[in-house]
Amino acid sequence: MGFAGLHTLTGCARRTQPLTEPFGPLVSDPEGVLDLPEGFAYRIISRTSDPMTDGFLVPGLPDGMATFAGENGRTILVRNHEVNS
Repeated sequence: MGFAGLHTLTGCARRTQPLTEPFGPLVSDPEGVLDLPEGFAYRIISRTSDPMTDGFLVPGLPDGMATFAGENGRTILVRNHEVNS
């Protein structure tokens, strides 16, 4: 109950309609993975248990990700996973 009404104090009023501007409404993904506005695309680069180049498997429970500019126009992707023994 401590956070009830917090949206009114921070100016974050509840929306009655989904926010679609400035990119337009979401288009339903036929694969059922990720709905995006028209003209946008995604690419799945790996899934849990896919083999990695080091011989290990992609761990599960991803909980963080960041990208950084690399050389020659490349993008460096860093992902964090919760790995429990």
